Order: sequence, then C-alpha cells, then structure tokens
Amino acid sequence: MKKQNKTLIILIAIGVVIFAGYEGFGWKKYVKPLMETGFPSELGNPVSKSDKSEVEVKAEAWQVVEEYLGYAKAHDLEGIKKLTYTLSETCTDESKREECYELMDSVYNIISIFKSTDFKHVLWNDRKITLFTDYKDGTRTALYFIKDNNALKIAGMKFCFGDNSIPDECSSL
Repeated sequence: MKKQNKTLIILIAIGVVIFAGYEGFGWKKYVKPLMETGFPSELGNPVSKSDKSEVEVKAEAWQVVEEYLGYAKAHDLEGIKKLTYTLSETCTDESKREECYELMDSVYNIISIFKSTDFKHVLWNDRKITLFTDYKDGTRTALYFIKDNNALKIAGMKFCFGDNSIPDECSSL
C-alpha cells in the first residue's frame, strides 16, 4: 500500500508541474518557444498555414538557394539583391565592392557543401520557411527564408550547437 501511495504522489506531482504551469522547474522556457514558433517537422508542422506540402516548400526554398549560389559564384550583385531579404552593409557600400565579392565567395564556399537532402526538417508558415539539418558532431545548420512581396528570399544562415535533447534556435521559424 505504501508503494502505491508513493507512486500516486509522484504522478500527482508530475501532473501539477505539467498541467498547472508551475514554473519553478524551468519547463516553461522549453515549452513556450515551441508553442510560439512551432515544433520540429518530424512532429508535423502545426504552424503551417499554406496548402503546400513539405516537399513543395523545401523544393521552393532550395531553388532559391541554388539561384543564390549561382549569383554568388558569378559575383552578380543584382542577382543577390533579388534573392536576399537584407543585403549586408559591405555589399551596399560601393567603396567595399571587393570585400563584398569576398563575402559572396565565403557564403558560396559554406553553403555549396550542402545538398538539399542534408536539410531533413522544414518549418513554414505563410511568411517564413526554415530548413534545418540533423545534428552532426554536435552541430545543426539552418537556412531561413522570408516571403517579401510574394518572392521568397534568403534571410540568413545559422549554426546551432547541442543535441536533440532541447529545442534550439535552428529548429524554429
């Protein structure tokens, strides 16, 4: 009987922590961001508001990546401007054109090592798309896109460090 009482007390305590919102255990800092930004794509995509499938969304985003890489390799600043949500200050300054080209080369060298199949996870809504990889050697990579005047543009790239034990910035919109 005492063993059953201990089990019951433990279950009640867990229920209070989970359902009553007791913040002393720190659970809210992990759950709240997921509720606001969405869950990893293996859990579905509750933030999605479009009719497109995950495959279609990923293909659309990856097409932008491929175009961007072509423009970066060719040092085509006008092409980069069409596909970039916010152009770096280096590339907006005419006097820093060579530095801009070096930046394009760096971006090309980093992103070109990836294939679309590396990005196994996709989150999206009507305005944003995030593609992100699985963790490999403690690192995950995310590519962010924003729809601007109905055109999909690259908004950034981020590397996150950790493992799958807690949500990270790479696995959010």
